[in-house]
Amino acid sequence: MQSGTCAQDTVTGAFEGTISDSQSGATLKGALVEIINQQTGVTISLRTDYRGRFFQGLLIPGIYRIRVSINGYQTKEVIQRLKITYTGEVVPVPVALDPGPAVLPPATAPPAPAVTDTDIRAGIITIDARRSGSFTEEELAALPLGAMTITRTFDELALLLPGVAPPPQTLGSVAGPGVGPGVGSAGQFAVNGLRSRGNNFTVDGSDNNDEDIGVRRQGFVMLIPQPIESVQEYQVITLLAPAQFGRNIGGQVNAVSKSGGSKVHGVFYGTFNSSQLNARNFFDTTFETATTTLRANNQDVLVQTRSPTGQVTSQQPLTVQNECGGEK
Repeated sequence: MQSGTCAQDTVTGAFEGTISDSQSGATLKGALVEIINQQTGVTISLRTDYRGRFFQGLLIPGIYRIRVSINGYQTKEVIQRLKITYTGEVVPVPVALDPGPAVLPPATAPPAPAVTDTDIRAGIITIDARRSGSFTEEELAALPLGAMTITRTFDELALLLPGVAPPPQTLGSVAGPGVGPGVGSAGQFAVNGLRSRGNNFTVDGSDNNDEDIGVRRQGFVMLIPQPIESVQEYQVITLLAPAQFGRNIGGQVNAVSKSGGSKVHGVFYGTFNSSQLNARNFFDTTFETATTTLRANNQDVLVQTRSPTGQVTSQQPLTVQNECGGEK
C-alpha cells in the first residue's frame, strides 16, 4: 500500500516546530500541540514525534493560537498569523517550555506574544529570492482607496509596492471599472516594466484572468465590484515567484476571500471624495492669488528705479505672490 502526502497550494500554509526544554535544550517527545484558529475556533490537536517536532499543513490564512503542554512543564501559548505570503511554505514555530506544573497560564501571567512580534521571524523568507508584499484585512480596511477612481478596488494597493506602476495613458476616452484611465486596453498596473497582460490574477488560488487584457475577471472589476470587506488578504509577488504560480512572468496577484467565523457581525462603510480636501495647485491663481501690494505702517512699500546719475526715474508699489489666497 502506498502512502500519500499532502502538498500545500497557493492558498494554504503550514506550521512546524520543535518543542524543547528551555534550560537543557532537550527535545520533548509526546507534547500536546493545539493549533486554534482565532476566527473560527476550530482546534487541531497533535503530538510531537520522537524528535520533538510537529507539523500541520493545509491551514487557511488567519491568526492562530498555538498552545503546547506536557506533564512536568508549564503550558505555553504562541500567537502566529498565517499570511498568504507564506502559502506553499512551512512557517517555523519553535517553542521552549519551562519546567514546572502542567497547568494553563493564570490570568495574571504575561500575555502571549503579539502577532506583530511573531511576524518578524516568520516574515523573513529564507527558501527563495521572491519579492512580494501582502495586505491583511485590517490594512485593506484602513488604507485609503479610490484615489484613482471612485471604484473601491483592492488592486489599487499594488501601487504601494516597489516596482509597480500605473498603466500608460490610453488615447481617447477609453476607461474601465478598474484602476485608472485606459484599463479597458492597458490593464490595471505594470510590474517591473512588463506589460500589464503579463500579470496573473487568482482568487483563492483559482484562475481569474481576463484573456484579452491584464485585468481581474468576474466580480472584482464589474460595475458592482466585490466588497473589500469580503477579502481576507491580498498579495502581489513582483519578482521571482515560486514555480507553483506559473502562467505569466509579470506580477502574481492573489486574493483570498473570507471564509466566515464563529461570531455574527457586520460591516458598513462610507466614502467621501471632495476636491476641497486636495492641496492647492501651485499655479492656481483663480482666487485672486496673483499679486498683493506690500504695506508697512499703513503705507505702500514703493520700489524706486534710479538712473545711473541717481535720479528717480520711476516708482511703483512692491507686490508679492500670494500662496494661500490671503494678503501677505
